[in-house]
Amino acid sequence: MNSKVNIMIASLYEREDCLIDTLNSLLPQLRKSDTINLYLQNYPDRPKVLDLFDRKINIIYDWEYKDLQSNQIQYAELGIYLFENIKGYVFTCDDDLIYPATYIKDTIKRYNAILEETIGHKAIVSYHGHVIKKLPIANFYQDIYVHRCLQEVDKDYPIDIAGAGVLCYHTDIFNFQKTSNELAKYPIWMRDIHLSLQAKREKISMICLKHDLGYIKYNSKMKNIPTIWDTEYQNPVVQTKLINDFELPFTLWKDYEEDYNPLVDIVIINSRQLTHPQYVAETFNSIRNQSYENIKPYIVSNYNKLMTIGKCWNEAVKQCEGEWVFFLGDDDFITEDYIHSLITEYKNLPSDYKEKVVMVSSFCTIFRDSGEIDRKDIIPTGMWKRDYLLKYPFKEFLTKLVDSSYMDACKERGDIMHVVQHQYGLYYRSHSEQVSGTKAIKGEATGEVDNRIQKQLMKMNLE
Repeated sequence: MNSKVNIMIASLYEREDCLIDTLNSLLPQLRKSDTINLYLQNYPDRPKVLDLFDRKINIIYDWEYKDLQSNQIQYAELGIYLFENIKGYVFTCDDDLIYPATYIKDTIKRYNAILEETIGHKAIVSYHGHVIKKLPIANFYQDIYVHRCLQEVDKDYPIDIAGAGVLCYHTDIFNFQKTSNELAKYPIWMRDIHLSLQAKREKISMICLKHDLGYIKYNSKMKNIPTIWDTEYQNPVVQTKLINDFELPFTLWKDYEEDYNPLVDIVIINSRQLTHPQYVAETFNSIRNQSYENIKPYIVSNYNKLMTIGKCWNEAVKQCEGEWVFFLGDDDFITEDYIHSLITEYKNLPSDYKEKVVMVSSFCTIFRDSGEIDRKDIIPTGMWKRDYLLKYPFKEFLTKLVDSSYMDACKERGDIMHVVQHQYGLYYRSHSEQVSGTKAIKGEATGEVDNRIQKQLMKMNLE
């Protein structure tokens, strides 16, 4: 096979200093016969790389392929596939990564070994990869198992989608170089998907390579510079559709199914049964309708509000038996997938990060009896590790802001509260005594209580 190495990088002008760092990590590893191919976007003037590095660098500028009718730049990160006469080993790299000093040599050696072991001797390797969960998926960035290039990967893993920024293949086995007309058919910002789906069509194996934590490093200069992932993460409609519509099956997920089905206790303080029973019924119905089945409700009767919220919660936690405790107001409700989404999010977190997570929550939707709804980036009380709640009880003397003070204390201890940022499925009822979904200092009105029912409760010692 041709031993030439071809480095392919798409870069933005805003990241020019990062690109220089990336090239500094790669260039010492290259021979004179190897090539560097840059697709540069938004560059208003001469790139610094042409003056900094004493070797030939092939460059295509995005303005060379500007759509004159729409005045739009085409191809974006896919522009690296416009280079012609690419032969040998292809390394697609990212301009926000720093590569190890022996990256090229290490990868080629391991790639060739994998080719020998692979049926048909056809493979692509990467240090980052996704395994698609059982179809259909709702969110490409959520419904996946991930092996991350910036984290440890303990062995070589077959993958469905190979991360393009740390990828290597040989053109004798696979080639994705395209003409401008061919490339125009591909939606931008998803080259890893396009390349991987084509590899699957050609029955080429994709492998995520074993590596240590810190083998590949993220450039600290990228702080506050937005990435494609930042903009696409919450609602990747096109990416998700490409996966769901793909003609071949994804089967690797069967090896990743984890039997993580922890008991989630749901604690509700019932203080409105006598004043607003319809609210309580709506809350309880939402619990019964959860798609996640391993739940157990704990109802704390506090009709006369003789106990503080902290006292109610602490007493309930002592009775709970599950790994997690979720707190829900008796006038609020949750969508059918809510508990399932919290558990799934936690299950898919990186293991080193997951160990520090003590709470999983979301944002919420404020609603009013008038029918108005308003999504807010307000974090409700959430789902907590029961052991953590037993170790650090709620403050029972507080009459308001109990959960807020608890979250503040958690933050001070350095423990992690993880928020599912795409989830707004907790519906928080806003009353006249509340401001923007937050309880006002004067508290809630108790409403009229049926005296006959009150006397019965007193006899039963259930008030």
